[in-house]
This record gives sequence, C-alpha cells and structure tokens, in this order.
Amino acid sequence: MNRRDFLKGALALGMAGLLRPRLSAFSTPHTQSSDQPNIIILVFDTFSAYHTSIHGYSRDTTPHLSRFAQQAYVYHRHYSTGNFTPPGTGSLLTGVYPWEHRAFHINGTVIEPYLQQNLFTALAGTAHKRLAYTHNSLVMLLLDQMSSAIDQYVPTRDLTLFDDLLADRYFGHDFGNAFLGEKLILPKDERVLSSSLFLSLFDRWRRERRIEATRQAYAADFPRGTPRADRHTRYFLLEDAVNWIAGYSAQASDPYLLYAHLYPPHGPYNTRHEFVNVFAQDGYVPVAKERSLFASERDEVVARNRQQYDEFILYTDAEFGRLIAELEREGVLDNSIVLVTSDHGELFERGIFGHITPVLYEPLLRVPMLLHLPGQKERHDVTTPTSVVDILPSLLTLLNQPVPGWVRGRVLPGLSGSGDEGERGRAIYALEAKSSRKIGPLTEATLALIKGDYKLIHYFGYEESESWFELFDVTHDPEELQNLYAPENPVANELRVELLALLDQINQEMSR
Repeated sequence: MNRRDFLKGALALGMAGLLRPRLSAFSTPHTQSSDQPNIIILVFDTFSAYHTSIHGYSRDTTPHLSRFAQQAYVYHRHYSTGNFTPPGTGSLLTGVYPWEHRAFHINGTVIEPYLQQNLFTALAGTAHKRLAYTHNSLVMLLLDQMSSAIDQYVPTRDLTLFDDLLADRYFGHDFGNAFLGEKLILPKDERVLSSSLFLSLFDRWRRERRIEATRQAYAADFPRGTPRADRHTRYFLLEDAVNWIAGYSAQASDPYLLYAHLYPPHGPYNTRHEFVNVFAQDGYVPVAKERSLFASERDEVVARNRQQYDEFILYTDAEFGRLIAELEREGVLDNSIVLVTSDHGELFERGIFGHITPVLYEPLLRVPMLLHLPGQKERHDVTTPTSVVDILPSLLTLLNQPVPGWVRGRVLPGLSGSGDEGERGRAIYALEAKSSRKIGPLTEATLALIKGDYKLIHYFGYEESESWFELFDVTHDPEELQNLYAPENPVANELRVELLALLDQINQEMSR
C-alpha cells in the first residue's frame, strides 16, 4: 500500500462514517441553525514552540502551520503552566493554575470544584454541542472527570488501530479509579495481564501478534514503527483523528465546541516515511549549554532524539495542514474559531531529554498558540507573554459570555482592545510539583514567574541543595545562556520577593 492510496482510502472511509461505525455517518448538510461560531481546539501533545519554524527555529518543521498563521493571531510567548500533561491540560480546561486545580502529578486529576468549573460547564448556556477526544490516557482522566458536561465524549479506542487499556472498556462509570488500579496491577512494561503463568504468556503472545501485525501492515508508511500512545498498547494513526474531525465539521448542523487532544508529536517519534531522516544531514548544531544538575543523558542521545522529534513534528504539521485544507474546502473556517496549541513542550539540551524533569526552561514551557477567528484573512503577531489559563476567558469573551469569577486567566491581547503591550507587566506562572502531596504545602517543587522580559525560576526541596534561583532575560537571551540571578541584582530581588510571597500564599491555601 503506498501513501497516496493509504490517505485516499482513509479519508474516503472517514468521511463516509465507515472507518469507525460507532461514530455514525452524518446525513445533515453543513447549514448551521445558529449564528454562533464553532470552536475547534486542537491540542498537539508535547509541542514546543522552540521547535517550530513559525517561532524562529532554523529547521523548517511547520510549513503548514506557517501558512495557517497568515489568517490567525500568533502568540509568540505563550506559556504552559507545567512541563507535563496534567498541570498544563488542567489549566487549559479550568482557567486556573496547577496549585488551584491540583492536577500536578503524573496521573493527576483536578479537585472536586473543577468538576463543575471548567471549559465544558462554562459553555453550558450556549447553543454549542460539546465534544471531546484524546489519544492520551492522562487527558482521559481529566475528561472523564468533566464528562457530565460533555455531550459527545468520543471513546479513545474508536480512533485507534487497537487499544488494550481495560479501564475504559469495563469500568466506564469509574474510569479514574480503574485506570489507576490497572497501572498498579500491571508490571512496569505493561505487557503481562494476569498473575497466572499460562494466562500471562497467552496474553503476551496475543499482544505481540497484534503489535507485529500492525507493524507489518503499516511498515511502508511508518518504518520507525506505527505511532503509539502511552505505555499501554495503544496504536493509532493521526490520519484517523483528522478524518473524523473533518467529517464531523463538514456535516454538523449546530454550532459545536470540539476539543481534540492529539498525541503527536509526543514520543515515540514514529514519523511517516517521507519525513524519516529529513534532518539527518542538515548540519544543524544546537547552542552549547552547561549540563544541568538534573542531566541524565549523553549528548549524542539527546541530539538523535531532537532530530527524530523534529521529523515527527513534520508529520504532525502535514496532518494539521490536511485538516485545515478540508475545513477550508467545506467552508467551515468561515464560521469557526480554530485554536491550535499544546499542553507543554519537550527538552533536548543540558543533558536532559524529554519533559519529565524538575526544570522549567523555555522549550518546556513555551508552546505554539495560534487563534483563527471566523473568516479571518490577515495575520496578527503578539509578543506579550500569555498563559494557557487565558484560553478559557478568551473563548467566553469571543462568544459574548460572562467570565466566571473562578478564572485566573485574562483575555488574550488583541481580542480585548487593550493592544499587544497592555499586559507586558503582568505576572504569569508555571509549576512542577509531582513529588509534593496533592493536599498540603509544596515541599519539593520548581516554581517559575514570567514577567515582562524576565523569568525567575525557584527550585526548592531537592537533595542537591536546599533551594536556589535562576534568572533569565528571555527576550534578549531566549536560549537562557546567562543566569542573571544575584542577591544584589534589583530585578532579581524584586521578582524573588514577589515569587516567595506567592509561594507562601500557595502553601497556606493548600494546607487548608
């Protein structure tokens, strides 16, 4: 099967509703019954702005995103609130910081108030049908918590090649507890299902056969392996999700909010065949940086993974471009708000590979953020620092809906009439606290304050030292090469006082 036949056949099946029969074939024409715009939120997991050509990366990783930018607001300093999925996604969905929603552990979930204080409940008074889909089990935990306000929660397995996760299959009404229990029962490699030797070997054989059959079926298109999500055996094609989004959007008769949290370019970086080794001989040399206290990888390993990550972004970008082309062809963009972003980035420097790390450097926190308004044909570039917590109040404002009092974010610059420079003095934050307790003070964590040109990072509770700070002028030193922190530095002192006051407030509130 060549790629042209593969994509042509997949798109035809997806549009006909035959690829995943449970999602049904749509029969209504694309004529909406309300003048309210659709909202399409595309979250590409682990997508660092530092690796996108639209934000200045020397490798041309995002040609389709760059074309889309010509009809969008482009936010060049958009920050996640954390460096892995639950804190960043939790903030996107609730409009508050991680110490408030408290989904800051690896399998983190929000606390009870945010089951009814989130993106989906905030749109309950509008005409929008609310839909959600994700490849990511950690996002499944959050969406499951909010599912009472989601009109159509598309099962993850409906858009995968196969998925051996048991919790959603047999415990749909108690997914969170079942998922965590399943992770505890299964050993670390999650390839053995039963404590029975015979059943364990049978299950292992069954899984390996399915994995090998899938690998062989798509080997020509994905020579590094079929795209895979999580440590569970979940194999998928991004093409399937794109086909479903395009098919639903083309046929929807009522306005809708569609939240799609898609796994690429999260690792493993199994890119499509035409992107394999595209950057292998391009001569790219990253900026040399001092190894971190948290370094754990050799430089050659980090460099190899950086190249493969960039090549996986090309696959992600190509499928995004295909989706936008379909939305344009069907006239959907003329009546849709389309928001493209990520929950966090990825790091390939200082001896660190990945994002499960205590550090909060720019490649981990700065993510793409593009916002297209209905019928928009021109580009607007915004350099004011913004945060993922700003997404919820911005969408509500665009819909002429009130912003709830619990929301901490602000309306994105350019949308409120305040202009690009109106919020440059605002403080925004990020937190890494997976080793601290959900209830109680932060004992081992990293807290960052971004304000104007500067970012102050505070590490505390780690074995290497009681606490320390880093200060970077991220506007003039975007690679964070020069640590400006010194007690006598007036900028450092001002930001340190502000950050420690916030930490004290956080710990008081979390101890209640």
